[in-house]
Amino acid sequence: MGKITVTVDFEDLYSDGDSDEVNFNEIVKENIAYKVKQLTYDDFKKEALPAFENQVKRKIDLDRDLKIKEQIDVLFEKPELKKNYYDNEKVSLTQYVENYFVGYTLKSREFNDRVEILIKKQSQEIAQQLKDRYDLLFASQIVTKLNEQGMLKEDIAKILLGDGKNN
Repeated sequence: MGKITVTVDFEDLYSDGDSDEVNFNEIVKENIAYKVKQLTYDDFKKEALPAFENQVKRKIDLDRDLKIKEQIDVLFEKPELKKNYYDNEKVSLTQYVENYFVGYTLKSREFNDRVEILIKKQSQEIAQQLKDRYDLLFASQIVTKLNEQGMLKEDIAKILLGDGKNN
């Protein structure tokens, strides 16, 4: 096989025939610089940009939450609401809600009825528990005394008091 040798003069390829000839080395340098910039930007876009966006988002969320908290604090503490329909005195939202529940809810008949029902129910449950305990204590004392007097058959006291292993 024969060998073919080709010689290419890049100066001729990139020459427009003008007096301003373009240097091939400059074109290669510009192309490499462009490629490096493009690859660097792509890497930044993939890795650094999401991290940066997350930090900005966290900062915005933190600032937003802080502003909301400040506004709520102002709303609850600054006297902005009329104390009641007939009074022009201004109170904070906290005081308004407190006055409403103390003034209306706690003094209402419905609220008092609910509290009374709950108290009766709780006291009945406690009384039943105490009665059950007393009945059990009384019964165990009777069995113990009958056993001490020898009025029960052997091991019957243990079974009645729950000491038997057959429970």
